[in-house]
Amino acid sequence: MTPFEGPSPMSRAQRLLDLIQLLRRHRFPVSGAALAEELGVSLRTLYRDIETLKAQGAHSANGR
Repeated sequence: MTPFEGPSPMSRAQRLLDLIQLLRRHRFPVSGAALAEELGVSLRTLYRDIETLKAQGAHSANGR
């Protein structure tokens, strides 16, 4: 079996869109660990994705 066999990983663009939708669904603060688990990614990947969204102009509800 080669490293490329099996289910294909989610594209980064799709993951970023999923993260935006997930953040919109939460009415109260949620931990990074909970978000990462829900998305099926590592905490490090989640934080990188959040930084990417912020760099592209997305803002969190608290303005940070």
